Amino acid sequence: MSPVHVLGVGVAAAGLCGWRDSAAVLRGAQVHRPEAMPTPTTSLLPANERRRTTYTIKLALCVAHEAVQHADAGQTPPGSVFASASGDLEVVHKMCTALTLPEHPVSPIVFHNSVHNAPSGYWAIASNSRKPSMSVAAADGTFAAGLLEAATQVLVDDEPILLVVYDHTAPEPLKPLCGIRETFAMAVLLGPRAAGARLGQLRLRLGSGPAQALPDPTLEAIRAWCPAAQGLALLHLLAGQVAGQAVVPASTGCLEIEFQPCS
Repeated sequence: MSPVHVLGVGVAAAGLCGWRDSAAVLRGAQVHRPEAMPTPTTSLLPANERRRTTYTIKLALCVAHEAVQHADAGQTPPGSVFASASGDLEVVHKMCTALTLPEHPVSPIVFHNSVHNAPSGYWAIASNSRKPSMSVAAADGTFAAGLLEAATQVLVDDEPILLVVYDHTAPEPLKPLCGIRETFAMAVLLGPRAAGARLGQLRLRLGSGPAQALPDPTLEAIRAWCPAAQGLALLHLLAGQVAGQAVVPASTGCLEIEFQPCS
Protein backbone atom coordinates (compact mmCIF):
# COMPACT_ATOMS: atom_id res chain seq x y z
CA MET A 1 0.00 0.00 0.00
CA SER A 2 1.20 3.53 -0.76
CA PRO A 3 2.20 5.58 2.28
CA VAL A 4 -0.16 7.72 4.33
CA HIS A 5 1.05 10.47 6.62
CA VAL A 6 0.30 11.04 10.30
CA LEU A 7 -0.82 14.61 10.92
CA GLY A 8 -2.06 14.49 14.51
CA VAL A 9 -2.59 12.14 17.47
CA GLY A 10 -4.81 11.86 20.53
CA VAL A 11 -4.74 9.26 23.32
CA ALA A 12 -6.53 8.50 26.58
CA ALA A 13 -5.99 5.56 28.95
CA ALA A 14 -4.91 4.86 32.50
CA GLY A 15 -1.66 6.81 32.90
CA LEU A 16 -1.90 8.22 29.36
CA CYS A 17 -3.74 11.53 29.46
CA GLY A 18 -3.16 13.23 26.12
CA TRP A 19 -0.41 12.85 23.54
CA ARG A 20 1.81 15.67 24.81
CA ASP A 21 2.03 14.23 28.33
CA SER A 22 2.15 10.61 27.19
CA ALA A 23 4.74 10.58 24.40
CA ALA A 24 7.69 10.15 26.79
CA VAL A 25 5.94 7.20 28.46
CA LEU A 26 5.06 5.60 25.14
CA ARG A 27 8.67 5.71 23.92
CA GLY A 28 9.98 4.35 27.23
CA ALA A 29 11.67 7.51 28.51
CA GLN A 30 9.35 7.73 31.53
CA VAL A 31 7.78 5.06 33.72
CA HIS A 32 4.15 4.31 32.96
CA ARG A 33 1.98 4.70 36.05
CA PRO A 34 -1.45 3.20 35.29
CA GLU A 35 -3.45 5.53 37.52
CA ALA A 36 -7.23 5.78 37.31
CA MET A 37 -8.48 7.69 34.29
CA PRO A 38 -10.26 11.00 34.85
CA THR A 39 -13.74 11.22 33.34
CA PRO A 40 -13.34 12.54 29.79
CA THR A 41 -15.05 15.84 29.13
CA THR A 42 -15.89 17.73 25.99
CA SER A 43 -17.27 21.24 25.60
CA LEU A 44 -17.76 20.83 21.85
CA LEU A 45 -21.37 19.64 22.03
CA PRO A 46 -24.40 21.85 22.70
CA ALA A 47 -25.76 21.42 26.24
CA ASN A 48 -28.71 19.21 25.27
CA GLU A 49 -26.55 16.74 23.34
CA ARG A 50 -23.85 16.83 26.01
CA ARG A 51 -26.34 15.67 28.66
CA ARG A 52 -27.26 12.65 26.54
CA THR A 53 -23.73 11.39 26.01
CA THR A 54 -22.19 8.40 27.77
CA TYR A 55 -18.68 7.86 29.11
CA THR A 56 -17.77 5.95 25.93
CA ILE A 57 -18.99 8.74 23.64
CA LYS A 58 -17.08 11.36 25.65
CA LEU A 59 -13.96 9.18 25.48
CA ALA A 60 -14.13 8.92 21.69
CA LEU A 61 -14.82 12.63 21.22
CA CYS A 62 -11.99 13.60 23.57
CA VAL A 63 -9.27 11.84 21.55
CA ALA A 64 -10.82 12.87 18.22
CA HIS A 65 -10.69 16.52 19.21
CA GLU A 66 -7.10 16.20 20.46
CA ALA A 67 -5.89 14.65 17.18
CA VAL A 68 -7.51 17.37 15.07
CA GLN A 69 -6.14 20.11 17.36
CA HIS A 70 -2.67 18.52 17.31
CA ALA A 71 -2.71 18.54 13.51
CA ASP A 72 -3.96 22.14 13.42
CA ALA A 73 -6.27 20.90 10.69
CA GLY A 74 -8.10 24.18 10.13
CA GLN A 75 -11.82 24.77 9.89
CA THR A 76 -12.84 21.96 7.51
CA PRO A 77 -13.65 18.81 9.51
CA PRO A 78 -12.27 15.64 7.90
CA GLY A 79 -14.15 12.46 7.11
CA SER A 80 -13.83 9.83 9.81
CA VAL A 81 -13.62 6.15 10.67
CA PHE A 82 -14.70 5.06 14.15
CA ALA A 83 -13.64 1.61 15.34
CA SER A 84 -14.71 -0.24 18.48
CA ALA A 85 -14.78 -3.96 19.19
CA SER A 86 -17.88 -3.94 21.38
CA GLY A 87 -19.32 -0.44 21.27
CA ASP A 88 -20.90 0.98 24.42
CA LEU A 89 -21.20 -1.96 26.81
CA GLU A 90 -22.62 0.21 29.61
CA VAL A 91 -25.56 0.97 27.32
CA VAL A 92 -25.90 -2.72 26.43
CA HIS A 93 -25.97 -3.61 30.14
CA LYS A 94 -28.64 -0.99 30.92
CA MET A 95 -30.85 -2.18 28.07
CA CYS A 96 -30.50 -5.85 29.01
CA THR A 97 -31.30 -5.02 32.63
CA ALA A 98 -34.40 -3.02 31.62
CA LEU A 99 -35.66 -5.94 29.56
CA THR A 100 -35.71 -8.14 32.68
CA LEU A 101 -38.01 -5.71 34.52
CA PRO A 102 -41.80 -5.47 34.34
CA GLU A 103 -42.95 -3.49 31.28
CA HIS A 104 -39.34 -3.45 29.95
CA PRO A 105 -38.67 0.27 30.71
CA VAL A 106 -35.88 0.97 28.19
CA SER A 107 -34.93 4.65 28.32
CA PRO A 108 -35.28 6.41 24.93
CA ILE A 109 -31.93 8.11 25.51
CA VAL A 110 -30.23 4.80 26.33
CA PHE A 111 -31.78 3.20 23.25
CA HIS A 112 -30.70 6.16 21.12
CA ASN A 113 -27.08 5.59 22.20
CA SER A 114 -27.16 1.84 21.58
CA VAL A 115 -26.29 1.96 17.89
CA HIS A 116 -22.65 1.35 17.01
CA ASN A 117 -22.26 4.67 15.18
CA ALA A 118 -23.57 6.86 18.02
CA PRO A 119 -20.10 8.32 18.81
CA SER A 120 -19.53 9.24 15.16
CA GLY A 121 -22.93 10.94 15.08
CA TYR A 122 -22.10 13.02 18.14
CA TRP A 123 -18.73 13.85 16.57
CA ALA A 124 -20.50 15.12 13.45
CA ILE A 125 -22.58 17.43 15.66
CA ALA A 126 -19.58 18.52 17.73
CA SER A 127 -17.33 19.27 14.74
CA ASN A 128 -20.11 20.45 12.41
CA SER A 129 -18.89 17.87 9.91
CA ARG A 130 -20.82 16.97 6.78
CA LYS A 131 -18.18 14.50 5.64
CA PRO A 132 -18.90 10.75 5.45
CA SER A 133 -18.19 8.61 8.49
CA MET A 134 -17.89 4.83 8.87
CA SER A 135 -18.09 2.75 12.06
CA VAL A 136 -16.43 -0.68 12.12
CA ALA A 137 -15.92 -3.61 14.51
CA ALA A 138 -13.74 -6.70 14.08
CA ALA A 139 -13.14 -8.22 17.53
CA ASP A 140 -9.39 -8.29 18.33
CA GLY A 141 -8.69 -7.07 14.78
CA THR A 142 -10.71 -3.88 15.24
CA PHE A 143 -7.72 -1.53 15.30
CA ALA A 144 -6.28 -3.10 12.15
CA ALA A 145 -9.67 -2.94 10.40
CA GLY A 146 -10.08 0.72 11.28
CA LEU A 147 -6.56 1.66 10.22
CA LEU A 148 -6.88 -0.18 6.89
CA GLU A 149 -10.24 1.48 6.18
CA ALA A 150 -8.96 4.96 7.06
CA ALA A 151 -5.73 4.58 5.05
CA THR A 152 -7.65 3.26 2.04
CA GLN A 153 -10.00 6.23 2.12
CA VAL A 154 -7.06 8.62 2.32
CA LEU A 155 -5.46 7.09 -0.78
CA VAL A 156 -8.68 6.77 -2.79
CA ASP A 157 -10.15 10.20 -2.01
CA ASP A 158 -6.85 12.08 -1.60
CA GLU A 159 -8.19 13.74 1.56
CA PRO A 160 -7.39 13.54 5.28
CA ILE A 161 -9.32 11.00 7.37
CA LEU A 162 -9.67 10.91 11.14
CA LEU A 163 -9.40 7.43 12.70
CA VAL A 164 -10.88 7.07 16.20
CA VAL A 165 -10.45 3.74 18.04
CA TYR A 166 -11.98 3.16 21.47
CA ASP A 167 -13.17 0.53 23.94
CA HIS A 168 -14.44 1.01 27.48
CA THR A 169 -14.16 -1.52 30.31
CA ALA A 170 -17.14 -3.84 30.37
CA PRO A 171 -19.47 -3.70 33.40
CA GLU A 172 -19.20 -6.68 35.71
CA PRO A 173 -22.01 -8.85 34.29
CA LEU A 174 -20.45 -8.65 30.81
CA LYS A 175 -16.76 -8.59 31.69
CA PRO A 176 -16.27 -12.39 31.78
CA LEU A 177 -18.03 -12.71 28.42
CA CYS A 178 -16.33 -10.03 26.34
CA GLY A 179 -12.95 -9.84 28.10
CA ILE A 180 -12.55 -6.04 27.89
CA ARG A 181 -10.97 -5.12 31.21
CA GLU A 182 -9.13 -1.94 30.29
CA THR A 183 -10.30 1.38 28.86
CA PHE A 184 -8.38 2.87 25.94
CA ALA A 185 -8.97 5.36 23.15
CA MET A 186 -6.76 6.90 20.50
CA ALA A 187 -7.16 8.93 17.34
CA VAL A 188 -4.87 9.66 14.42
CA LEU A 189 -5.48 12.12 11.63
CA LEU A 190 -4.07 10.64 8.43
CA GLY A 191 -3.33 12.57 5.25
CA PRO A 192 -2.29 11.76 1.67
CA ARG A 193 0.77 14.00 1.45
CA ALA A 194 3.77 14.83 3.59
CA ALA A 195 2.91 18.54 3.72
CA GLY A 196 1.88 19.25 7.30
CA ALA A 197 2.90 15.80 8.54
CA ARG A 198 4.19 16.09 12.08
CA LEU A 199 5.05 12.51 12.90
CA GLY A 200 5.95 10.53 9.78
CA GLN A 201 4.45 8.10 7.30
CA LEU A 202 2.93 4.63 7.43
CA ARG A 203 2.88 1.75 4.97
CA LEU A 204 0.47 -1.09 5.66
CA ARG A 205 0.73 -4.71 4.60
CA LEU A 206 -1.27 -7.80 5.58
CA GLY A 207 0.83 -10.66 6.92
CA SER A 208 0.61 -13.88 8.87
CA GLY A 209 2.95 -13.44 11.82
CA PRO A 210 2.05 -13.05 15.52
CA ALA A 211 1.31 -9.66 17.08
CA GLN A 212 4.18 -7.98 18.89
CA ALA A 213 4.19 -7.48 22.64
CA LEU A 214 5.04 -4.06 24.06
CA PRO A 215 8.28 -3.66 26.04
CA ASP A 216 6.53 -1.98 29.01
CA PRO A 217 4.63 -4.64 31.04
CA THR A 218 1.92 -2.24 32.26
CA LEU A 219 1.22 -1.00 28.73
CA GLU A 220 1.27 -4.60 27.53
CA ALA A 221 -1.40 -5.42 30.12
CA ILE A 222 -3.64 -2.70 28.65
CA ARG A 223 -2.99 -4.02 25.13
CA ALA A 224 -3.80 -7.57 26.18
CA TRP A 225 -7.16 -6.68 27.76
CA CYS A 226 -8.55 -4.11 25.32
CA PRO A 227 -8.91 -4.59 21.54
CA ALA A 228 -8.61 -0.86 20.84
CA ALA A 229 -5.29 -0.82 22.68
CA GLN A 230 -3.65 -2.79 19.88
CA GLY A 231 -3.06 0.76 18.65
CA LEU A 232 -0.43 1.18 21.38
CA ALA A 233 2.02 -0.54 19.02
CA LEU A 234 1.59 2.32 16.54
CA LEU A 235 1.79 4.98 19.25
CA HIS A 236 5.06 3.42 20.46
CA LEU A 237 6.55 3.97 16.99
CA LEU A 238 5.19 7.51 16.66
CA ALA A 239 6.51 8.51 20.08
CA GLY A 240 9.95 7.00 19.48
CA GLN A 241 10.40 8.72 16.10
CA VAL A 242 12.66 5.89 14.90
CA ALA A 243 11.99 3.93 11.72
CA GLY A 244 10.53 0.53 12.53
CA GLN A 245 7.64 -1.87 12.25
CA ALA A 246 4.68 -2.84 14.42
CA VAL A 247 2.60 -5.98 13.98
CA VAL A 248 -1.01 -6.02 15.21
CA PRO A 249 -3.72 -8.71 14.93
CA ALA A 250 -6.14 -8.50 12.01
CA SER A 251 -9.30 -10.44 11.21
CA THR A 252 -7.12 -12.88 9.30
CA GLY A 253 -3.43 -13.01 10.15
CA CYS A 254 -1.89 -9.70 11.08
CA LEU A 255 -1.36 -6.15 9.88
CA GLU A 256 2.26 -4.99 9.49
CA ILE A 257 2.73 -1.25 10.00
CA GLU A 258 5.97 0.16 8.67
CA PHE A 259 6.83 3.57 10.11
CA GLN A 260 9.20 6.19 8.74
CA PRO A 261 9.62 9.42 10.72
CA CYS A 262 9.67 12.81 9.08
CA SER A 263 13.14 13.67 7.78
